[in-house]
Amino acid sequence: MVSLMNDKIKIAISPYNADRPDEYIERMVETIRLVYPNTTVEGFPRFRDLLSLKDKDFVWLNWFEDLPSRGRIKNFLLKEFTLLCMKLMRVKVIVTFHNKEPHDSGNTIWDKLLFRHNFKNADRIIILSSDSNYVLKEKFGKKILNKTMLIPPPTYICKPKCDKGNKNRFSILFFGHLRPYKNIEMIYELARRFNDIGFTIAGNAMDARYEAYLKNEAKDISNITLISRYITADEVDALIDSHSLILLPYDVKSTLNSGVVIHAICKHINTIVPAIGTVNQFKNKDKIFSYIYDSPEDHFQKLMDILAFAKDEYENNFEKFEERIDMLYEEMMENRTPLALSHKIKELLQI
Repeated sequence: MVSLMNDKIKIAISPYNADRPDEYIERMVETIRLVYPNTTVEGFPRFRDLLSLKDKDFVWLNWFEDLPSRGRIKNFLLKEFTLLCMKLMRVKVIVTFHNKEPHDSGNTIWDKLLFRHNFKNADRIIILSSDSNYVLKEKFGKKILNKTMLIPPPTYICKPKCDKGNKNRFSILFFGHLRPYKNIEMIYELARRFNDIGFTIAGNAMDARYEAYLKNEAKDISNITLISRYITADEVDALIDSHSLILLPYDVKSTLNSGVVIHAICKHINTIVPAIGTVNQFKNKDKIFSYIYDSPEDHFQKLMDILAFAKDEYENNFEKFEERIDMLYEEMMENRTPLALSHKIKELLQI
């Protein structure tokens, strides 16, 4: 067990960028500092500086199991060597289990090995939803559950959506990194079917080829607005304020949790999303426009049905439409602030 003398903790985090921080990581660091105010946070060192990890109380890994499509084998070897070095140095490793598998996994032996070693070698695994335990047990067996600890994502810092009622045209927003598992093409097809709804898709594409593909597909759909670049926090706020609903047609083969769902609830806007772990973790999960699907064809049909249902409720029963997000927002603010989650940090770090 690590001795946390005088509440002074040194943590190396991957990834960590103080200039463009990930909201989940930043809010978790804030939660840790409520318990241990003198916590020192650093980004994960470069490969040649791995020995510096010996001075850290903990290493906290996020998405470390992801391998890029280019240089997959090289990156696999570097990450495997990093895991081995940390084990030999007896560094305490905390890993967050974000998804069932990497979204862009090539399903190669390298992907499978790194995924397995990343979680099997961890001293503690943060799970973001209770559903994660079922996935981990299926992949690694019951014993791995001894390492898991449920800490749902904390609230995001953002100003709630301006209440503009339902006088404006019903409109749909998707925001976040543009990647194939998010089924952007389904949003395009929905736009073709619901030509009285305005759709906005905003975010950085995964690469230039995918961006060109999305632009080409969108050019003949008049009710689609595609913004394919990095979107600042202020721009996200403005986009949410000008739309009625968030749409997230994720592929559940890999998706287990979603920071965008948390962001949306903190911004006080309703969401259409599959019934993933993040959704199921809410007591008021029935207030989310969620659905379960069995195939790509079933997915699209469910999307059409629930979009039509949400649109009808927005236009004809707006009080009920707003009551949904009121209840989710209240639950989030009562149970998920850094202060509300801080009691879990001491238990997490008693390794």
